[in-house]
Amino acid sequence: MTMLDPVQKPSAQTDWLDAFDLTQRQRLFVLTYLEDMNATQAARRVGYLHPNTQGPRLLVNVRVAAAVEFALKSLEEKLMIRAEDVRRYWWMIATADVRDLVGVIRTCCRYCYGQDHEYQWRSKREFREARIAAILRRFPKAREMNCADFEKFDHPRLPSDAGGFGYRATSAPCPDCPECEGLGTPTVQLADTRDLPAKAALLYNGVRQGANGPVIQMQSRSAAMYHLAKSMGMFQ
Repeated sequence: MTMLDPVQKPSAQTDWLDAFDLTQRQRLFVLTYLEDMNATQAARRVGYLHPNTQGPRLLVNVRVAAAVEFALKSLEEKLMIRAEDVRRYWWMIATADVRDLVGVIRTCCRYCYGQDHEYQWRSKREFREARIAAILRRFPKAREMNCADFEKFDHPRLPSDAGGFGYRATSAPCPDCPECEGLGTPTVQLADTRDLPAKAALLYNGVRQGANGPVIQMQSRSAAMYHLAKSMGMFQ
């Protein structure tokens, strides 16, 4: 093991040792002792000739003992702050509201606001594309027709625009709708993860592409509560 240089100059991080009026080797002993709390090893590493006796003896030196005590108290305070940060982290995940990430909302169905509660289309383009697809599905030979002839094609089983246009999925259900009876259509709504509340941001654990679209992955709130309880000594 490499011996520390006894003439090493203290850095700003060790300026607190100036208050204890220690020799340079005693300063190094204090710093080294704090690494593993072994007085003999610390004395050996900083170059004392008789570490087995000098190491334990240094710990009863008034100035050295005071420096060690001060350092340990400071370390305890830092560890306590870190422990509180960890507990705060688990607490925020355990108490996060899943609804900030994903929820189910009820929106109007296609018949809620259609004329006479007929099927309502978003736009003429949507209706036109749906009608052409229905024609081709029911009448394969229609593929040979000109596009203009699709407008003339008529059949009672084809989509109708009787309900009009202007459907908006964000509208609330119509309480008088005979189709959904005012219950609307349940729709999964995902949050915009660019601007999440602090707790939800910790709960959020990425996204994967599922068979029916993106699926938000989340940290386990129950696991977070377990870690929180464990860190507070509730299982002892």
